[in-house]
Amino acid sequence: MKYRIDDQLLTMLTSDNPFLQEFLYDIAREFIERGGKRFRPALCLLSCELVGGNPDHFIDISCTFELFQSFALIHDDIMDDQQMRRGKPASHHLYGVPLALNTGDLLFARAFGVAINRKDIDPATRIRILELLARMSVRTVEGQAQEIGWIRNSIWDLDMKDYLRIVELKTGYYSAVVPLQVGVLLGGGGPSDLQAMEGFGMNFAFGFQITDDLLNLILPENSAASSPDIAEDQVGYGKEIGGDIVEGKRTLMVVHFMKHAPQEKRQWMRTILEKRENTPEEIKEAISLLEEYGSMDYAKREAIQYAEKAKTFLRDYPDSSAKRLLMDLADFAVQRMY
Repeated sequence: MKYRIDDQLLTMLTSDNPFLQEFLYDIAREFIERGGKRFRPALCLLSCELVGGNPDHFIDISCTFELFQSFALIHDDIMDDQQMRRGKPASHHLYGVPLALNTGDLLFARAFGVAINRKDIDPATRIRILELLARMSVRTVEGQAQEIGWIRNSIWDLDMKDYLRIVELKTGYYSAVVPLQVGVLLGGGGPSDLQAMEGFGMNFAFGFQITDDLLNLILPENSAASSPDIAEDQVGYGKEIGGDIVEGKRTLMVVHFMKHAPQEKRQWMRTILEKRENTPEEIKEAISLLEEYGSMDYAKREAIQYAEKAKTFLRDYPDSSAKRLLMDLADFAVQRMY
C-alpha cells in the first residue's frame, strides 16, 4: 500500500512549466521522497475498509493527509529553525526560507484540492470532508500558537491536561482523528463509526506523540564516545537528538519533571530549556535529569496505556484485516522506542 501512496503523491506534484517544476514542485517531491511512515493515509484507507468501503478507490484522498503533514513539517522546521528532517538538512537550509515557505503553501493547497476534484463522490460527503479538513487546519495552527506562546511567555506551571490539549490540537486531529473519520465517510460508515474513530484516533495520537517526544531524547548507544555533538547522532530518528531541549518544548517528560523534581533542579532545567543555544553537555545533562527523576519512565508507561485504550474503541468491530492492522498500528506507535 505504501508504494501506491508514494506513486500517487508524486503524480500530484508535477507541472508542465519547467521553471515551476524546478523551483516549486521538485522541492515538494524531494521532501516527499525522503520517506516517512505514511501512517496517516494508511489510517484513512483502513477505516474505510473497516466500515465496508473499498480503499482502492480513495488512494488519492488518503494522500491529503501526507500532503498536509509535509506542509506542517516544512513550516514547523522554519519556525523552530530545525537543522535536520528525515536524515537530511531541513528544506529551508537546502533551498532558502522563501522557497521552502512557498513549497509548504503549495502542499497545503494541494491537500484541500483532492476531495474537491472527486466529482464521483456525492456533494454532501465532499462538503463534510472539507468541513473536517477546515476544522483540522484551524486546530493545528491553534495548537502551534499555544505552544509558541508558552515558550515566549516562559510558562512552566503546566500539568498533563495542558500537555494533552496541545497534542490534541497540534497532532491528534490531523495525524489520526480526521484521517480516520474521512475514511469512515468514504466507506459509508455512520455516526457510531465516526465516534469510535475519534476515540481510537485521539488515544493513538497521544501514544504516538509521547513516544515521538521520547525518541527525541533517547541517545544512541555510545553516543558520547562516537560523536562530540549530539546533533550529529541521527540513528533511527532523522532529526536532532535533543532538539526538543534546544527548542524548550513542554513535553510530557518536562511537565512531569517540573512537578516532581526539587526546586533547584527545576530551576536548572528551566535555565537549559530557556536558552536558544545549548552545548551537547547541557542537552545530555537535561536528559539525565529527566531519567533520574523518573520522567522518562513515566512517559513510557503513559504512552503504552494510551495505545491500549485506543484499541478498546475497535472491540465492537468484527475481526478483519483492517481491524488487525489498526490494532498493530496502535502498538507500533509506542513500540518504536524499543
